[in-house]
Amino acid sequence: MPTVNEIVAHMELLAPASLAEEWDNVGLLIGDMGASVSRVLVALDATASVVTQAEEWGAELLVVHHPLIFSPLKNLVEDGGVVTLVRRLLCNCCGLLACHTNLDSAPGGLNHYVGELLGLQQLRPLALDSGLGRIGTLATPVSVAEFTARVAKILATDTLKVLGDPEKQVRTVALCTGAGGDFATAAQAAGAELYLTGEVKHHIALLARDAGMAIIDAGHYPTERPMVPLVTAHLRQLAGVEVVAAVEEEPWRRE
Repeated sequence: MPTVNEIVAHMELLAPASLAEEWDNVGLLIGDMGASVSRVLVALDATASVVTQAEEWGAELLVVHHPLIFSPLKNLVEDGGVVTLVRRLLCNCCGLLACHTNLDSAPGGLNHYVGELLGLQQLRPLALDSGLGRIGTLATPVSVAEFTARVAKILATDTLKVLGDPEKQVRTVALCTGAGGDFATAAQAAGAELYLTGEVKHHIALLARDAGMAIIDAGHYPTERPMVPLVTAHLRQLAGVEVVAAVEEEPWRRE
C-alpha cells in the first residue's frame, strides 16, 4: 500500500501545489508523510458528517477541496468546530490533504473538468494572471434556457439562479467553480455570452445585465462537487489503496 507521501506526490501530478493562490492553504494539513494508507475518503469538505464517515470506515487519509485549517489556530481548545474536527482526525490517525485553488487552476483540474462535462471546447484560462476559471465554446449555439437545463442536469442541482433572456443564443461560455462572481468582468471582457459560477453579488449581476451577458449562479457546492469524482478517479490509479467518495448533500434547497 502507498504512503501518505506517495499519495501527496500523485496528487501533485493533477494539482501542483505551486498553482495555489498565495492566500490558500493546500497540501498535507494533518498526518504523517511516512504513514501507510489503505483507505482514502474523498470529499468536498471535512464536515462533521464526513469525519464520521472516515472514522466509521477506517480511512487513514481524507482528501478534501476546502482546507479545514484555513485561519491560524491560536489554541486547541474544544470548540465544536475546526479544533474538534482536527482532534477527531488525529485521534483516529486519519490524515487530511487539501487541494483547493491548485486544483481549480490546474490544466486538467476542476474548472477544466466541469467545462468538458458541459460540452465546452477549446478551453483556456479565464484569469490569465492566476489560471483560475475557464472560457470555451460550444460546438453549436444553444439558448440560455437550454444551457441552464444542461447545467442543472450535469451539476445535479435545482437551486440555480439565472440572469438574462432565456431565448438568447450563446456559444462562448465562461465558468469559474465556487465563489467566482468577481470574475464576471473578466468573463465579459473575454467575450463570454454566458458566465457560470456561484455566489454572484447583486451589483455584479446588475452590471452583467446591463452589459447583456447572461449569468447562471449555480451555487458554491454544486459547481465544486465534481471535484470528488475527478480526484477519486485520479487516486484510483494508485495500486494497493481503496478510494471512496464521501456522502455529502447540497446545503441549500429550493422551497
